[in-house]
Amino acid sequence: MAQQNRISVTIPQKTIDDVTKHIADIKALLKPYLHSLTVEERQSLVKMGDKSQAFVLKALDYSKTNSEFAPKSINVTEWQKDFDAVEDLTPVKNQLAQLSSDVDDTIMVLGAEAYDPARWYYNTVQFAAGKGDISAKPIYEDLSKRYPGVKKKKDIPSMS
Repeated sequence: MAQQNRISVTIPQKTIDDVTKHIADIKALLKPYLHSLTVEERQSLVKMGDKSQAFVLKALDYSKTNSEFAPKSINVTEWQKDFDAVEDLTPVKNQLAQLSSDVDDTIMVLGAEAYDPARWYYNTVQFAAGKGDISAKPIYEDLSKRYPGVKKKKDIPSMS
């Protein structure tokens, strides 16, 4: 069966170099404003989604007009700065997520288009080696070391 070639591209090295430089520039621009977290820190934080973002905005607005209800430990100015930064970074995050998804999808299609013929070639070499073709045997032996293939499950003794 002929493989459908969905993508046929050669990305110029200059394009890769330019993209890499622009990504480095973006990282450098944002570095003073970004904060990395450990896995434990990520798990311990409450998460603000779309619904809770609207809640936070409404509570922030109320805290300014009805400050008598704000606990003394709350710094409304810092709260506003945090919320504003979330709103500023969200469109950046969305654009990066879309770009990342598009790159992932492209790599997936290209990977499939590169992997399928390799598997077909391997199967043909394996068949030829199995039929005694001496020129196929060293190719098969070399490729079989690297071919992930499907591992057979060991028989599991029954519990009965």
